Amino acid sequence: MAFSDILSGLKAALAERHFFNADEAKLLAERDRLAKARICIDDVVAKALEGTRTRASDAIARMLAHHLNEASMAATTPDSIASEKISFDLLALTDDKPHAANASDPKGTPAIFPTGTTPHSGMLTYLLLPVIEQTVEKLVRDSLTDACRGGMRLSDWRKRSAEIDAKLEAIRKQRGELAKGLREAALQVINAPEAVEQGPSAADVAEAAGVYAAGEGIINIGSST
Repeated sequence: MAFSDILSGLKAALAERHFFNADEAKLLAERDRLAKARICIDDVVAKALEGTRTRASDAIARMLAHHLNEASMAATTPDSIASEKISFDLLALTDDKPHAANASDPKGTPAIFPTGTTPHSGMLTYLLLPVIEQTVEKLVRDSLTDACRGGMRLSDWRKRSAEIDAKLEAIRKQRGELAKGLREAALQVINAPEAVEQGPSAADVAEAAGVYAAGEGIINIGSST
């Protein structure tokens, strides 16, 4: 490759880098704008309801796994159910798994009922879920509708964020390839003046001698024939 071609390639690459950086800066600015975007009130309501439903489902799952099941019923004696001194409260769900019922007291609390005394918010939520859902949605909408006015749907937000990330990845990959090409071109330029000034090396002379010895090249130097 001619030296002038190398220089032209370097100049073109530097110019192309400018366009890459300009495009990346625009994408980064848009990503920052998306990070501060208002959210649609419908998505805020959905998030609140999701948390409420999770609280209810976790509680009933624990109640069924620890208490209201066949194994717990098998560990519960008639005496404990018949006892008027024992009261049971399904709302008083405890977080820990109970010990087997009647292990030390045949008339103790049945395994089918929790032994706590404080109402569990998850069980309350489960039993009153339809009413609580309506109340949660009304509370969120009454409180945040104005703050979310003109908000962006999360589905659109996710789509645009993914598009920006894909474009940024492509630009950075192209710029990396451009930098690699610049490094390769630079290696040809760095020592170019010194390389041009140098005469033939010993290896060059040896190669030429081999050509002559093989009957190739110019023969009978100085001969008039």
